[in-house]
Amino acid sequence: MRIPANHWLLMGGIGLFGGILNGSLGVGAAIFMVPCLTLLLGLPQLAAQGTILWIMVPMSLMSAVRYSMKPGMGLDYQMIIIMSVLAIIGANIGSSIAFALPATLLKKIFAGFIIIVGTGMLISK
Repeated sequence: MRIPANHWLLMGGIGLFGGILNGSLGVGAAIFMVPCLTLLLGLPQLAAQGTILWIMVPMSLMSAVRYSMKPGMGLDYQMIIIMSVLAIIGANIGSSIAFALPATLLKKIFAGFIIIVGTGMLISK
């Protein structure tokens, strides 16, 4: 699916704000960008998720490099490696699940996840 050229400003704004969320809050920005791509640009849920996953690779790499460069950050690289390997395995399993689900159910699961995580963060200390 190709987005019309007159949507470039909207796409750029979504990308810029998603990058700001990624760098400032450490979120993958999918919680913002996927709904924008589906609701504002009309992408199907799976296409929006796939698009954002490609965008997140360089965006998250830039944020990770910047965080690594901050003196005294104290990142645990052993934990990063272990969790990254298992996250890659989980991503393979998760994408297979996403491909098997109807788009409407996938969209509802995504929205429910955002609500649950957001509510948990709001009520935690």
